[in-house]
Amino acid sequence: MRRIRLVLTIVLILTIFFSGCTIGNTQFVFGEAANREIVFDMGSYGDCDRQKATVYLLIAKAEYEEIFGENVWQMQIEGMSMEEFVKNNTLSELLQRESMSALAENEGIELSEKQHESISDAADELYESIDVAKLAKYDITKQDIEDVFRAYVLSELVYDEIASMVNTEISDSEAKVITVRYIKVDESFKHESMTVEELFSQTDVVETDVCRGELAATLGSKAEDLVFSLEEGEISDILTVGDEQYIFKSVSAYDAYKTEKNKEVMLNQRKRDAFLAKYKEFMDSTECKTNDKVWDTLIITDFEGISFDSFYDICDKYGI
Repeated sequence: MRRIRLVLTIVLILTIFFSGCTIGNTQFVFGEAANREIVFDMGSYGDCDRQKATVYLLIAKAEYEEIFGENVWQMQIEGMSMEEFVKNNTLSELLQRESMSALAENEGIELSEKQHESISDAADELYESIDVAKLAKYDITKQDIEDVFRAYVLSELVYDEIASMVNTEISDSEAKVITVRYIKVDESFKHESMTVEELFSQTDVVETDVCRGELAATLGSKAEDLVFSLEEGEISDILTVGDEQYIFKSVSAYDAYKTEKNKEVMLNQRKRDAFLAKYKEFMDSTECKTNDKVWDTLIITDFEGISFDSFYDICDKYGI
């Protein structure tokens, strides 16, 4: 259950763009085009109709029922019914997948012949695993299922393509991680009455790993530069920041392992930032409309006798 386990980070990082009804110059107009069975319309980039939206919901339905059981729809979560909670999350994913697919088209990203074959084979397997009569009840065709598989592939491809253009060089100095102990002191602290070593033996001392930028955000860049210049075991002078005073002691002036791990974190953040910048630019220039009147007619508990519980297994099988 990859989405519930938050493996789909590519999608989840976009939540900020769908937290309201406006993205830059792009308006999400609810209730328009009610005479069409369209849930999400991106003009020349295509749309997501009722049938494809139902496929997204059926995938979510299978996920939650597998983890929580078929009685999951009687549960409440975050002050709302499970139905409402899952529908909100599913709509967010639908908007994100479909708009990222549109961005892929805008960037000229095309599926390879092998990817086309994998998507087609995956759609065939999922379609044939379900009673055709039950699919027909909801007007779902094999093409609808294939379109959702395609959206999954394209949304990840476009992220990888944009992220691949990021500068991957991150120096040790940029990513350096140190370990310090620090304590806040007041004006009553006197070197004569207590040595700094004695001070650091107290229980209110805090020990923590620190990356570049973290201290600068709270104590200022000068204080951070001073702390990062400490040699292992060295103790700082009293640092005054506003009305507060701190003393730092270096436990480790450079942690090679943690620094390498921090490089990975920094690189991933660079990739996310690069993607989000490109994505926002695209969405700001693209008119999109969602139709809540159609979406509201789709009720998860109405979809009885049909399950897409093999969706993610098929994704894994075909590398989607």
